Amino acid sequence: MQDALVVALYGRSLILASVGKRLEQDHRLRVVTLDPAAPEPALRGLGPDVLLVDLGTIDVASAVALLGDRPDMLLVGLEASGARLLVLSGRQASALTTRDLVGLIERRAELAASRA
Repeated sequence: MQDALVVALYGRSLILASVGKRLEQDHRLRVVTLDPAAPEPALRGLGPDVLLVDLGTIDVASAVALLGDRPDMLLVGLEASGARLLVLSGRQASALTTRDLVGLIERRAELAASRA
């Protein structure tokens, strides 16, 4: 059986908590929350496949800086007010449900598996 994908929630907000609860229902995912005061050590230790941030509470520059050690990690910004998500590689996509987010994560996992 394939290892669970690690999804890290960077910060503590209502939208991240809601999305995190939904993602925890998927047995293929392991969801963890990073302390926004010190995300770098936890990020290095976890090696997440996906990092979710709330664009309303976390400075985007600090989130992008976390990609320095993990350029292969998928960085996704959630925006509560617009019901959108932003893949911080510069590609924007509509996502009205967490099912859409799970689909995005699954496509990322498939791409990573095909490269291995």
